[in-house]
Amino acid sequence: EGDPYRYEIFRDQAGAFRVRFRTPSGKVLFSTEGFRTRQSAVSAIKTIQDTASSDTIEDVKQTAGL
Repeated sequence: EGDPYRYEIFRDQAGAFRVRFRTPSGKVLFSTEGFRTRQSAVSAIKTIQDTASSDTIEDVKQTAGL
């Protein structure tokens, strides 16, 4: 029934490794900061996978000017 959700590791223009998370339709839900190594990007994915079901949702108020 289509493609699964997926993590993609790619290099940005500065050469850093980044992770983006795509829906089955190809929409990017989020992307990460840049990492110096591919292994760091993989570790970020594993952390997300390991903690996602226990994470909390928090509304944060932004101050003016940010």
